[in-house]
Amino acid sequence: MLIKSRTMDLSLTTLLSYVGALCIAITIAKLLRFIEIYTRSGTLKRFQHRAKDGSMPWGVVTGASDGIGKGYAHELAAQGFNVVLHGRNQKKLEGVRDGLKEKFPEVEFKIVVIDASVGGAKGIKRMEKVKNELRELHITILINNVGGGARVSGGDSFTCFEKDEPEDIDGLINANARFPAQITRALLPSLLSHGKPALILNMLSSASQGSPYLSIYAGSKEFILSWTKALAREMRAERRQIEVLGIMTARVCGTVRDNGPESFLRPRAAEFAKSALKRVGCGEMIVEGWWSHGLMGMVTGALPKSMFSRLLIDALRKEIKLEREKRKLQ
Repeated sequence: MLIKSRTMDLSLTTLLSYVGALCIAITIAKLLRFIEIYTRSGTLKRFQHRAKDGSMPWGVVTGASDGIGKGYAHELAAQGFNVVLHGRNQKKLEGVRDGLKEKFPEVEFKIVVIDASVGGAKGIKRMEKVKNELRELHITILINNVGGGARVSGGDSFTCFEKDEPEDIDGLINANARFPAQITRALLPSLLSHGKPALILNMLSSASQGSPYLSIYAGSKEFILSWTKALAREMRAERRQIEVLGIMTARVCGTVRDNGPESFLRPRAAEFAKSALKRVGCGEMIVEGWWSHGLMGMVTGALPKSMFSRLLIDALRKEIKLEREKRKLQ
């Protein structure tokens, strides 16, 4: 019995050693992959091919009036792409266009004004108009950046679900889910027409993990997350030269909603956009656009679900408190 017990102890020790070695190997592999992803320079040059008539490639950026969208527009123009600027405010778009034109006089810009929060028959009709307006452009990049937690009613960003107004629910779903899907469908024929590499980049949010007090926004972003994966696999299955990449983001400053100072976990919007475009061609379907967001995702992903839920609830409660204090000061 003693010999048998020692044999079992030895076997258990050996098994635990193998498990430990495997865990260490997996951790090292993940770390090396992380370093590879966040030290690469990107492959946007693949999408800079000209049309048959010699015209330059175009990139379409939705939600380009400010923040990350404006940063994307700047980066595309800096790399020689003509840019379609989408937003709902004509005046702000003209300001962005004029500023970019001054920096990049050789680049062409086109403005498209649509309120992404408007859906239904009216929204579909407007989408057909956009499709016709952009039909002749040699589009090689579509960046679905539009979205956010802004409410049609102008209420608080964070609310309990039972307090969500019907128009806010529709507006959030339209802006964050329906509009990106509809404009991608409208422009996909253009992206496919040249038979050369093209890019669809979708902006995701860490809220899709199930953030409380943001249930509709979080749900609509979860739709974009799943749709991005499905579309990426569909393009691969059909052997089409279209890369579909989802960029996950957390807190970013220099936006309408957050104009505070930058920090380790809160990069400036322009820097985030520049970093996100470097992730293009990394081989993943979903990736964090900023390295510290990626690191945070690895850490939170390793936490027990119950612990993660508690941390998330506490963080959102603090956020709600800060927002209410800001409103009182205004």
